[in-house]
Amino acid sequence: MYKIEIGYPLPGKSPMWKSYPFDEMVISTGTDGDCSFFIPAESSVEASKQQSNVHTAKHKYRQTKKATFNITTKRIEGGVRVWRIA
Repeated sequence: MYKIEIGYPLPGKSPMWKSYPFDEMVISTGTDGDCSFFIPAESSVEASKQQSNVHTAKHKYRQTKKATFNITTKRIEGGVRVWRIA
């Protein structure tokens, strides 16, 4: 049997996309270099999970901001690099 307790506030939850710098990213013009960020990962399994997480966050960001926004990701040594492409 579980004891019912009162007085414990539900912790706040920030949107998943706020974990990533999507608001700060600009589309590359080709002359100023590519806008990207790096997510470290210790294994290929973790890198795959990070890729999935960032794509899910992208979809949530687009829904919330009603924005035309797109990224591409690539697993590279040590983690995942994320570029804004639109």
